[in-house]
Amino acid sequence: MDDPELVRTTEATSDLAGCWADYLRPLRFDHWIKNLVVPAGSTLALAAHRIVPDWGVVGTAGLAFLISGFVSSTNYAINEVLDARFDAQHPVKRERPIPSGRVRVGPLLVLTAVIALTAFAGATWLFPPAFVLANLALFLAGLLYNVPPIRLKDWPYLDALVESLTNPIRLSIGWCAVLPTNLATPPILLLVAVWAFGAFLMTGKRLAEFRLLGSGAARYRQTFESYSVRALFGVQLGYAIAAMLALGWFFASERPQLLRSLPLIALILAWTFKMTFERESPLIDPEHLYRRPVFLIFSLALFAGMVAWAVR
Repeated sequence: MDDPELVRTTEATSDLAGCWADYLRPLRFDHWIKNLVVPAGSTLALAAHRIVPDWGVVGTAGLAFLISGFVSSTNYAINEVLDARFDAQHPVKRERPIPSGRVRVGPLLVLTAVIALTAFAGATWLFPPAFVLANLALFLAGLLYNVPPIRLKDWPYLDALVESLTNPIRLSIGWCAVLPTNLATPPILLLVAVWAFGAFLMTGKRLAEFRLLGSGAARYRQTFESYSVRALFGVQLGYAIAAMLALGWFFASERPQLLRSLPLIALILAWTFKMTFERESPLIDPEHLYRRPVFLIFSLALFAGMVAWAVR
C-alpha cells in the first residue's frame, strides 16, 4: 500500500513543477526557431567576406543566438500579457497559461525583467556596440508592436509589415556578432529581401488564421474586420514579388553566381503558398514548421548550397 504522506508530497512536487513550467511557457522557447536567422546572418557575413570560421567564431555566433533568443523571449512574454484577453477568444490560444488562469502576471513580469537585464548585460560585456544596438532594436520593435497606445499589432496590414522587420534585425545581430565593427553593416538589398520574405510569411499566417477562424475572426483580433481572403492573398503575392526582385538585384550586383538559385527560391515560395491554403496550415504557427521536415530539409539544403556558391 502506498504511503499517503509520500503520495501527497509527490503530488505537491508535481504541482510545483507544473507551476514553473507554466511560467516558462510565455517565454516561448519553442519559438526560438525564428532566431535561426541570427546564425544565418553570421554565416552570410563570413561568406560575404570569405572568412573561414574557427571554433571561437562558432562559439561567438552561438552566444549571439542565445542572447537574441532571450531578448525575443522578453518580447514574447510581454505579448502574452497584453494579448491575454484576446487569446481568451481563440479556440486554441485560450489554453495559454495567462488566459487559462494558471499564471499570474506580476511574477511573470519580474521573471521577464530579470531575463532582459541579464541578456543586455551579457551583450554589453561580450559584444561590440553594434550588436547591442541591434538587440535593442529587436526589443523596441517588440514594444512598438505590442504596447499601447501605438500597438502596431492592431493596424491592418501594417502589423505584418512591422512584425517582419524583426527578421532583418535578427540578421544584423548575427552579422554584427562575428565581424569587426568597420564591417558590421549588412547590404541594404539583402536586408530588404529578408524583410519582404518575412512579410510574405506573416501575411500568409494572417490569411491562414483568417480562413481558420471564419466569422469569429474579429473577436480574436480586431484587424481581421479589415481583411478578406482576396486582399490578403494579393498582399502576400506582392511581398513575394518584392522579395524576389530585391534578391535578384542583390545577386546580380554582388554574387552573379547565385542567380541560378532563384528558380529554387521561387519553388519554396510556391510551396509556402500551397501551405497557406491547407485546412490546418502550418503557417498559423510558423515556429512549428519542423513538422514539415521535407520542406525544412529542402530549404536548409538550398541555403547551404547558396553559401557554398557564394564563396567560390
